Amino acid sequence: MTDWLFSSDCHVVEPLDLWNERLPANLRDRAPRRERRDGGGWNIVVHVGGRDVRAMTFEAENFEHDDDQPGAGSGYEPEERMKDLRADGLSGEVLYPTMGNFGWSMPEPDIGAAYAAVYNDWLAETFATKPDFFVCPGMVPVHDLDLAIAEVERIGKLGLHGAMLPLTAPEGRPYHLPEYEPLWDALDALGLPVSAHIVTGMPARALAASSVHREKAPPISLFGEIRGAAPAQVMLHDLVVAGVLERHPNLHFVMVESGIAWLAWLMESMDSIYQRAPMRRARRAAKLSLLPSEYVKRQCHATFMNDPIGVANRGITGIEALLWGNDYPHPEGTYPNSVEKVKELFAGVPEDERRAMTGLTAASLWGFPPQGTA
Repeated sequence: MTDWLFSSDCHVVEPLDLWNERLPANLRDRAPRRERRDGGGWNIVVHVGGRDVRAMTFEAENFEHDDDQPGAGSGYEPEERMKDLRADGLSGEVLYPTMGNFGWSMPEPDIGAAYAAVYNDWLAETFATKPDFFVCPGMVPVHDLDLAIAEVERIGKLGLHGAMLPLTAPEGRPYHLPEYEPLWDALDALGLPVSAHIVTGMPARALAASSVHREKAPPISLFGEIRGAAPAQVMLHDLVVAGVLERHPNLHFVMVESGIAWLAWLMESMDSIYQRAPMRRARRAAKLSLLPSEYVKRQCHATFMNDPIGVANRGITGIEALLWGNDYPHPEGTYPNSVEKVKELFAGVPEDERRAMTGLTAASLWGFPPQGTA
């Protein structure tokens, strides 16, 4: 089996000085900074919610951001990334932020918008110049909808390949509210997929609490990846029941790194609840012409690395909802053994279905030209 592989979930590791150099001078104290950890490695610290928060930890041997660190440049150097990923059997990838994600946790609209603008400009200057390998969605700040719509329009002008929203909406303003309709209109007009990555949009106090949780976590903690699925379910549910997908049938949403095992359960549960007799009044108010699961099959997707339960449930979710990714360069991903992991995961899956999940659906979604698929 020698498939054409395309990853729907990878990450840049931005240059550490990116925001310190490019944010307006009066906002540079909010740029992420690096601090040495006791015993080796680094903490990435951001000032959010009135306090310094240890938002990320990098072990020295992995992502030190030092020029002499082997592999460190692969996070932000296009040529180095292409070498790594081609060696891993890939022909393209969708890129998501690392430190840029903190911008969505800044409650001040001007700071969040500035974080997004810095990231989007840098992405357009670097990876987006090589569209034959890199798919580059831009960040959309959501604390102020006028700023959000302006950045959506700028994403189109920059030539980026999609838009990103935080998976968790701002506190007290869930995505089902009517106030978001101008944003859905703008994203629909952009004509590109909308992605939402796990653990994005955490409010300042939650980001701080998460930092404390990591400090007190047991030696082996499984919570990090598992917690991503719950907000993905909330966002997908809200988009369906609020009629966003009904009103915008060409707008596609991608839940990134959430896994897929939960998707079949959510689709079946939404249909079951929606069809119950006590829901008659709610059904009339929702003005939906399809069952909830039908909107999901038509317009929603989720990415996964190694999810045999989700693959087994493809008869319920549909093939096009499922997008494989190797999560490079994160250590929990399948790099540098993606070809072998794909063979194991998709053993016994028909070839056309396997090829759809490992690249062809994503290529169609983002308008990326697949090669060697004949």
